[in-house]
This record gives sequence, structure tokens and C-alpha cells, in this order.
Amino acid sequence: MSPLSVHELQPGTARFDAGCAWAVAHGDEALLFLADLASPLRQHAVFFGAFRGEQVCAVGVRFHALAPATFSCAAQDRESCAALIDAGVQSELVLVTHAQQVLPGHLQALPADVDTWLTGECQRTARAPEVGALVDAAELASFYALHGMRHFHPDMLRFGHYFGVRDDAGALLCAGGVQFVIAALGYAQVGGLVTAPHARGRALATRVLAGISGSLAADGVQHCGLFADAAAPHLTAFYAARGFRVRGSFAFRTLNRGAGR
Repeated sequence: MSPLSVHELQPGTARFDAGCAWAVAHGDEALLFLADLASPLRQHAVFFGAFRGEQVCAVGVRFHALAPATFSCAAQDRESCAALIDAGVQSELVLVTHAQQVLPGHLQALPADVDTWLTGECQRTARAPEVGALVDAAELASFYALHGMRHFHPDMLRFGHYFGVRDDAGALLCAGGVQFVIAALGYAQVGGLVTAPHARGRALATRVLAGISGSLAADGVQHCGLFADAAAPHLTAFYAARGFRVRGSFAFRTLNRGAGR
């Protein structure tokens, strides 16, 4: 067996192309690697690959635009997974892996938060008249910060498909949009679907979600998905009632430089 080697993947190189092709072939497990390849996000990412000879056996990406930063990896075996994490982890961050990913034992033993991954077809539907497009990054960032949603970066707005509902004074009551689009898979990830507490129970999130789905369908995106906290089963039920089906889950573990070595 060829020895294992880990490399930072530079765009325009044969290794980068091989890593991207491997990630497409392992689309579910490598979802976030593929997400960070999109041009609005790529500038915030560092990509890694583990190889045996010329054969790819793992890919990973460190995304440093969020706080804390994240490191996501997809690997065929524990050895390549451990080597990839060892190369990619430089400080405290969140390790994100598909729940079926085989991890080294010391990492598997770390506490994990789990999100259910649900997907559905994008539906071309008329947008409700009260649902409007959102383009102001500062307004969105402020709304999300107020309501504890941390997984938004202004560059995500470049994907488009952000919508919201306002009150009579123009203040946002509900907002949501797209965190990334993977053109190679015809897939978009919905995120940041948040309703202000005092406005809940009025089906605002349902209408915003329908607006996002319809906008994606009009743009030729066939499928969309989202993460829902597995510890809050009512969220899974909410999305299931709106046409989404459980496809898998992802685990989130706090990791530091020492934990990957």
C-alpha cells in the first residue's frame, strides 16, 4: 500500500481537481467541502486532501469566516481522517462530519451536537405578497445577531435567494436565505430561517421558506436542504410537513490543535 500523504490543495493543480472530483463522488459526506468551493465562500476556505500515491482517500476544508471557524472532512478510513485533521486544525474550531464518518477513537469520544439533514425538491410557486427580497447584509446580520443565529456571513448574500417579512414599520419579523449553492449537484442549502419570538405562530417561516424554494426553482436549482437541531424534534416535524425528508445527519464537535494530534 502506498504511504499516506496530506497536501493543501491549490486551485488549478491536478491534486485540487482530483480532490474536487472525489468530493463530488462522495457528495453527502463531502457536502461542506463542495459548499466552500463556491466562489463567494472560497476566499474564506483552505482545502486539504489525503492521498495514497495519486489516489484520493480524504478531503477536508477549513472555513474561517465564521466564529468559531469550522473544519469539515470526509475520509475513507480513520488513518486518513486523523492525518487530515492533524494538518488542518490550527486553533480551536468546530469539527463537522457526516454522522456516518469513521473517526479516530479520541475524536469519536468527544461530545457532539447533532443536526438532522433534511432535503426536498425546490417548488416553483408564486411568492406570497408580503414576502420580499432582502439585500442589506448589515440589516440581516443585525437581525440574526439579535436572535442568536451565528451561521451567517455577508458573502452568502451573493448567492441570492434571501427573503423576509416585515411589520408595518418596516422591521424584519422573519428572514431566511441560502448559505451555499453546489451547482454540480443542483443543490442549495437553506439557512438562517428565523422568526422573531413575538411574531411566531403566524406561518411567516412557511411563507419565507416557500419563497426561497420558488426562487431557487426559478434559477434552475432542483433540490434544497437544511440542518435542524436533532435535539428539537419539532423542527424536523415542521420541515417534514413542508415536503422535506430526512437524508442523514451531521455531527459538530469542538476541537483544538491538541485534539487532532
